Amino acid sequence: MVAKTRNWRVQADCLEKFSCLANCISPLIVQQKFIPLLLERIKTTRTLPCKIAAARTLLVILRFTVKNEDRSNILRRIKEDLCMARSCHIRMLFLKLCDMSISLFSKEYFKQHFFLDFLHLGSDSVVNVRLKICSMLPRLKSLISLPSDRDLLEILEETVKNLLLKETDTDVLHSVQVHILHYYLIMI
Repeated sequence: MVAKTRNWRVQADCLEKFSCLANCISPLIVQQKFIPLLLERIKTTRTLPCKIAAARTLLVILRFTVKNEDRSNILRRIKEDLCMARSCHIRMLFLKLCDMSISLFSKEYFKQHFFLDFLHLGSDSVVNVRLKICSMLPRLKSLISLPSDRDLLEILEETVKNLLLKETDTDVLHSVQVHILHYYLIMI
């Protein structure tokens, strides 16, 4: 009923309230009914607040999912349906989801499950996706702890290097230069 209403505020509010269901109903029902529903809402709902509410709820459910198999399934679906989506709007939403996941999960969890997929989009064909990546470079750098994350730091620096050397769009190039200055200021 809520999905059929034209009031996007009610839809977004309902999608956010679904996050409490992870603690109330069977994990099987969450996996079979709510995960597909949330992913479908992320991909097909027209309004951005509804998409963001569905993405946040998906992350909250992921956080409270106990079984490793269920967590792996949700992470796989996020990667396949959002990170590797054909639509640049969905890939942009994946970047927003990554931003939210930094707040919801530990640094280690983010680095283990989202970091590389996030950086992979640094070579995306769409300018706005690359611009969003550039804006988050300092935040990603702040998650790295040396010496344990040396490999991640090398991958991050390789992404930055590729953006600096191969970027053809002036807005992205300017953004990466501005954010790289901030990036290196964090290192000091």
